Amino acid sequence: MEQLLEKLLYDELYGVGENKEGEYIINTLNKVMLRLLENCNPTKSLVALIELLRNHKNDKITSLITKCILKLNRIICLLYTSPSPRDLSTSRMPSSACKKKKKNNK
Repeated sequence: MEQLLEKLLYDELYGVGENKEGEYIINTLNKVMLRLLENCNPTKSLVALIELLRNHKNDKITSLITKCILKLNRIICLLYTSPSPRDLSTSRMPSSACKKKKKNNK
């Protein structure tokens, strides 16, 4: 993860190639980082990012790590608030809330 973040900050990649190949490489690296955040264990990813943040003092990389942490936070929130396919047929409310709702509807 650290090496990928460092590659994203390599400014000279933008100037690679006559047909903007460098920009394509940067876009691809961004997509790889996003897929890592979406598909890896969120807790382990968060721990790794926080450890990287503690070890780096460079403004550019700390800014990038912070953006990754914020993105991971949004991913984690979606994981825990989105209904799973098996939940679509039932209510997401706790059973006590369902009972109160039924009483109020009568």
